[in-house]
Amino acid sequence: MKIITLFFLLSLSLISELKAISENKINLKWDKELSSFMKKNGRSGQFKGVKGIRINYFKIEGAGRKGALVFASGQGEPFIKYNELYYDLLKMGYSPIYTLDHRGQGYSERLIKDPKKGYVDSFSYYIKDFNSFMKKVVLKDKNKNLFLLTHSTGGAITMLYLMEDRKRHNIFNAAAFSAPLIKMNTMPIPYGFGKWFAKELCKSKKLCLQYAPGKAKFNAYKRFFLNPLTSNKIRWKQTQRLVRRSGDIWFNGPTVKWAHEVYKTRHLFKNYKEKIQTPFLFLQADGDILVKSKPQKFFCERMATNCQLIQIKKSKHEILMEKDRVRNKALQYIDTFFGNNQKK
Repeated sequence: MKIITLFFLLSLSLISELKAISENKINLKWDKELSSFMKKNGRSGQFKGVKGIRINYFKIEGAGRKGALVFASGQGEPFIKYNELYYDLLKMGYSPIYTLDHRGQGYSERLIKDPKKGYVDSFSYYIKDFNSFMKKVVLKDKNKNLFLLTHSTGGAITMLYLMEDRKRHNIFNAAAFSAPLIKMNTMPIPYGFGKWFAKELCKSKKLCLQYAPGKAKFNAYKRFFLNPLTSNKIRWKQTQRLVRRSGDIWFNGPTVKWAHEVYKTRHLFKNYKEKIQTPFLFLQADGDILVKSKPQKFFCERMATNCQLIQIKKSKHEILMEKDRVRNKALQYIDTFFGNNQKK
């Protein structure tokens, strides 16, 4: 594994000009322009996931020739949260861009009666849904170059998808992971106790459906200075506006059952015996309090044949929703990394 310094990769990334929207442009008027752009250039669709659950997806196209890109979002995030990211990626030359709302969140079908609770029967269903998405939507287009970009839980889902079958290692030219969830940070609760406690609670269906401790409120409804996701107040407010406008496609937080299912994935990452052949880029936020950094480094070093890890300074968990000076560097690293793995 190569651990590349921040300054070295920055110098590489300057080869290509970044065309990202400035945070100073983000306001109510821009929200409307962006929404209109997505409707004009994109289309929504759906397919049946595990147990017949409806999974919604979105595809947007531009004039770029760098290659197609699949984006997998994090826990609780509807695809519209990342409209700005899709816009920037299109301007950077990536097209088409594919994304989906994981089961139980966003525009996809809910799994329990309360739409504000994050729930999943089995984490493996996320992986099976992603496999269906690839087969039924993405791979049918036969793109010459195909890249993967993920955030947080989307990273866990897609890594496990690649780990399940070596034949999948050649699907993507390269994969970039923003703050990937390999091990949750449960502090101040010790990890081992949290895992045991979730397992015990889930012996009762009623308790298993309750919110995980401290997770009953969605970030957008908290005061900005308390949020663990981003230090960018402008993009944080933009998310709040989206929440107010779109309502129940957002939920408050994960249930005990969701946490229990994530705990159960830990051994899959620890005990993976082979090495993923897909070139990996890990972007690690130095101010992340939601996922642990050491397991990211360990996985990058031991379980991938070609993995670069960069620690992003002055960033909270949502690197791709951070201040311009942080977010733009991350986008530069991603663009350079993908460019180095592009088929001619």
